[in-house]
Amino acid sequence: MIESTNRTCQCGAVYARTEAMAEGREINSFQCSVCDVTLESWNSAWVPSYQFVMGPIRPPEHRA
Repeated sequence: MIESTNRTCQCGAVYARTEAMAEGREINSFQCSVCDVTLESWNSAWVPSYQFVMGPIRPPEHRA
């Protein structure tokens, strides 16, 4: 069974996160689709998958 956990970005967007074993090591990262902040980077055969659950309650601050 794959365990799902929720991750919340600093902007307030919520994502469901699961992990699965890949065929080989993967190097990648996941960025928030709302504010572009990197939530996680990995270099592993255990690869996370993120699914958007809901947007932030407050509008994200724009980065210069």
